[in-house]
Amino acid sequence: MTMNAVLVFIPMPGMGHFLSMVNVAKLLMDLNSNLSSAVLFNNLKSNPTVSAEFDSIIATTASARIKFINLPPPPFDKDVPLFKSLANFGRSQKPSIVEAVTNIVRSVPGSPQLAG
Repeated sequence: MTMNAVLVFIPMPGMGHFLSMVNVAKLLMDLNSNLSSAVLFNNLKSNPTVSAEFDSIIATTASARIKFINLPPPPFDKDVPLFKSLANFGRSQKPSIVEAVTNIVRSVPGSPQLAG
């Protein structure tokens, strides 16, 4: 089976966003067999229980059609309030996201189209 399009999901840090994005990716791939997905995430490993949940979801979900890429942790400044740090999250992750997406498209045989 040839995959024609790749969907990239980038949830905010935290289990709630991660799990929701994984479920949306699975649903969309069930609806269209020509889709594959990549979930770019940050397992900040600040909480061993949450980290184990990430590992469990990845172990039971990863396949040829869904890949998980753990991005490097964003540079959080402990002197900046959390809501401001999260507001800058996407901007601070941009170089890692661009690199990961470039690698995804290059690494899949047949150079799939980035669908979203």
